[in-house]
Amino acid sequence: MGELIIMEGSERGESGVKYKNKKVFINQDPRSNEAQHAQTVKEMQGMDESTKMMIERLDRDSREREERYHKDAQEREQRYREEMKAQDARFRDEAKEREERLIAAINNLKTDLKSDFKETRDDVRTTRNTVLGLAIAVIIGIAAMVVTVALTK
Repeated sequence: MGELIIMEGSERGESGVKYKNKKVFINQDPRSNEAQHAQTVKEMQGMDESTKMMIERLDRDSREREERYHKDAQEREQRYREEMKAQDARFRDEAKEREERLIAAINNLKTDLKSDFKETRDDVRTTRNTVLGLAIAVIIGIAAMVVTVALTK
């Protein structure tokens, strides 16, 4: 609630004009205090036109300022929401890219493991064939020694 002091006729001021101090209260919403509003209306009836215009102008300026503040707050809130949406979209895109890179890395590992297992299977097969061939050679060698010992006796 603001207070405006209005000077009216009775005492002499610096300019030589007689003034009497009167207090007029200016509210954001005059309906908030009906008794005060009624008193203000009665006092305004006795004021001259320039004072009434000044009070009306102050009221209008006050309302306009509140509207500007409200509009500014709404614009800031809207910008904040838009920034949050943009940030969310960026985070989602980055998460999607990370997921794609991770899937690609897993697929590359899978391919590498498959080729490593294939090479290992081939090595196992070769080793098995070599051991089998060596076992046959040992059996043939032992049989040859047995035949040689049996023929020489």
